[in-house]
Amino acid sequence: MTVAGIAVSNTPGAVNASTANTAIYLLLGALRRAHIAATALRQGQWRGSMGLGHDPEGKMLGILGMGGIGSALAVRAAPFGLKMQYHNRNPVVHPCSNLLNVQYVSFEKLLRTSDIISIHLPLNNSTKGLIGRKEFRMMKDGVVIVNTARGKIMDEEALVEALDVGKVFAAGLDVYEKEPEVHPGLIRSDKVVLTPHVGTATLETVSKKQIAMTRPVPVKPAARGVSYRSSFLPMFARPNLYLMSIVPPIAQSLVALVSRILSSFSIHPARTSILDFLILIHYQLHTFYKH
Repeated sequence: MTVAGIAVSNTPGAVNASTANTAIYLLLGALRRAHIAATALRQGQWRGSMGLGHDPEGKMLGILGMGGIGSALAVRAAPFGLKMQYHNRNPVVHPCSNLLNVQYVSFEKLLRTSDIISIHLPLNNSTKGLIGRKEFRMMKDGVVIVNTARGKIMDEEALVEALDVGKVFAAGLDVYEKEPEVHPGLIRSDKVVLTPHVGTATLETVSKKQIAMTRPVPVKPAARGVSYRSSFLPMFARPNLYLMSIVPPIAQSLVALVSRILSSFSIHPARTSILDFLILIHYQLHTFYKH
């Protein structure tokens, strides 16, 4: 809760699976340049100028950023027969690293030895523009680039140049430098699989995020313990596309009304079962009206 009384929620773990799934989709699509054949088919052609792509087996996947999403990607990439290495600010202790034999390497070695590079870094001063002309020159000829992190991490002009000369075989992108604008060179290129920042756009992921947001959070120390305020109100009291898509207006109004009442109080942890009960109702409504 900010000084101005604004509730702020952070639910990073909720997006790990869907973002990693999107990265796999872009990775495989880029390897096969599958979008060329799909587009040709819709235009009344058969395969078009697709040409031959690549299989993932035996390729070295370089994961740039081994946090929750990078780790989720490693788990999903293993069954495809990909070898894996990663670079992070520091080596990470994660079960999948040893289980899947994912090796920690330097940034430069990852660039020079990876057949596929998938970016999973946060955007900050040290990562903005991290991948540019110099870095593309270090990469192997015919590398595949995937970015589901943040567009500003990579210089799009440099990527277009690398695609045009064949340094980069193909790219799969869900994020862009100047969203919602997309570099004309990327639109023009038939070597790029493009999606409009939809890596977490699934009902299941939105549900995970919203459920995480409903958990009470500490507001201020109190004489009899820690005071909590529910973040239920921001989720249900405002128009919500996800909620409107799965429950009828009467149910929406009921949940919103109760949420407003609860959100006006500081809730002690012992009484958070009320919120859990509402969450359960939410799930039951979701299941009933989904089917």
